[in-house]
Amino acid sequence: ALLAVLAACPGKAVDHPKPVDDTALRIQIAGLEAARGDGLESLIELANNGDQPTKLLALRGLGRVGGKKALATLVAAVGDPELAILDTAAQAIGIATSLDEDTAGQPAISKALLDAHAKHPEDAAIVEALGRAADGSAQSVLATALAGSPTIAEASAVALGRFGRRKIAWLAPTQTAMIAATKHVDARVRLAAAYALAREHLGKPAERYLGDSGTALELLLKDSDALIRAQAAQALGRRKTVIAHGAALVRATDDPDW
Repeated sequence: ALLAVLAACPGKAVDHPKPVDDTALRIQIAGLEAARGDGLESLIELANNGDQPTKLLALRGLGRVGGKKALATLVAAVGDPELAILDTAAQAIGIATSLDEDTAGQPAISKALLDAHAKHPEDAAIVEALGRAADGSAQSVLATALAGSPTIAEASAVALGRFGRRKIAWLAPTQTAMIAATKHVDARVRLAAAYALAREHLGKPAERYLGDSGTALELLLKDSDALIRAQAAQALGRRKTVIAHGAALVRATDDPDW
């Protein structure tokens, strides 16, 4: 009877918001980006005082323009209470510091991103930005996050892998946490850990090329996921452990996945 009554009730119309045509705004932002320094002040004005869609586009534009003034605006925006703006600013900082690596690791950038991470520990965009732009003070936070949710653990492993490109050496607890991540139940985390171990900044002494990391990577040569097996083989080569793990690598040449 209830089903009959419900079936007889007319359905309520749902009003779907009409999509906003922001073509003109995007063209404006693109023009300001192309103008580089000449468009910088206008981008900053839009990022500070525009409505939300305008702010998001302007913040992305500032990331692509880069430079001291753009980064200062982006750092301030990382403190915004609105998560969409915070995330966009963090991503833009990552872009700016990737395009100009000399700007990465500034104390103000590191502090802003670490403060944001403390408030939003499950935000992958902030974790990614820490890997691209923060200094070594972020390392312990990222190492701890390797034990978090699979999404955050994966992002943290990739972020620590980016530390290698920036020649930031891992501390012993980070190494231990990364080795543990190679045994994670989630394949995404294992793949990210192998990626990070392939890119770790090793430096000297040469003994760091061997040891527990090599053993963990050799075990990944037998992983159920072909991409992980391939990444582990690459990692052993990049870490100069081909001789030490030669027998396992020779067996890996018979992998069923070409």
